[in-house]
Amino acid sequence: MRTEQINFRIDAAIKQDAEAVFKRLGLSSSDAMRMFYSQVAMQQDLPFDAKVKMQEPKRRTPVEQAAFEKMVDDFIRENKTTLDLLADR
Repeated sequence: MRTEQINFRIDAAIKQDAEAVFKRLGLSSSDAMRMFYSQVAMQQDLPFDAKVKMQEPKRRTPVEQAAFEKMVDDFIRENKTTLDLLADR
């Protein structure tokens, strides 16, 4: 079997914490990465749920909302609408 080498960077604290777990399990870092890659290849997916927590959108204060609406109104008043642009074709 032909092998290849992989190099990557990781936060030092994460590396230290993970290596402590690998040691407790009797694995080297290389063993753990081989297991991870094998699982990804077999499952054709990550072997765990990967979720990104979305931030709650920032709510505008009444003053910010009024300023935003004025900005939109000014833009519309000063610029052609999409229909105007299409009619110019």
